[in-house]
Amino acid sequence: MEREELYEALEYGKFGKDLCNHRFQLDDYSIHDRFNGIWLSGLFSLLIKEAGRLCDDYASDMFYDLQDLYRDLNGNDAVLFKQKTYRNVVGIRDMGVDHETFVSLRAEQEGCTYHYRAIYLITVTPDEQYEDMRKLSCYKVSPSLVDSYIKKRKNPYLV
Repeated sequence: MEREELYEALEYGKFGKDLCNHRFQLDDYSIHDRFNGIWLSGLFSLLIKEAGRLCDDYASDMFYDLQDLYRDLNGNDAVLFKQKTYRNVVGIRDMGVDHETFVSLRAEQEGCTYHYRAIYLITVTPDEQYEDMRKLSCYKVSPSLVDSYIKKRKNPYLV
């Protein structure tokens, strides 16, 4: 499954309110500003709690994804400073946590409903109100809605 197709399916399947909803100013003047500009602790707390609640075993796999998020969003080599929009996906299964690549593979092979108890779409986008601000968001995504979106894309005549 193409990355963009996965993101479209996740956008279709997200529901409820933004679980993170944090705005910050992107400032690359100093490393100090980079580390303090993004409030990741709330996002990390949310994901750790969800992994502990939803995983029967291997909830600690979440820490690999958190390390990737931290590396992507903070420090000298932050991906966020090289692109306007950033997206990351975390899928929580009964036996661990998957990142975007595995979520995409499993969605295409057997479907998200079969594998995932919850999927989280994490985005950093330009703020609509203030051009020098960014918005960090995290949405819970319904695995069954992702599957139905993928089925509709494959066969548009399905109801």
